[in-house]
Amino acid sequence: MSNAEIVPSFDDEVCDYLEIKLQKIGGDNVGLQLLLTGSIDAYNSECFKRRVMKVIAAGFVRLSFMMSGVDGVSSTGVATLLSTSKGAYWIRWGDRYGEYAIKNQRCI
Repeated sequence: MSNAEIVPSFDDEVCDYLEIKLQKIGGDNVGLQLLLTGSIDAYNSECFKRRVMKVIAAGFVRLSFMMSGVDGVSSTGVATLLSTSKGAYWIRWGDRYGEYAIKNQRCI
């Protein structure tokens, strides 16, 4: 399944030095895994944030960021990850709040 089939217009904007592949997870249609390759820094953090907010606006509030392909995260990148987590957390579906996980990160 392509990114556009999961979140329409997700790939309309491309972030420099960062590739994002979307993959649905779970059977509740609100879970999404984002497979990241590249880096998150001052050059692409705003683009990254806009794309994650598109995912949240599309109704996905259980987000799992797979970081094994990430080469580096600057302090700006860390701040962006934290700010997008607030967007997912404060959205309710049913009796639960959104969930946000960062997985497979490497020490850099």
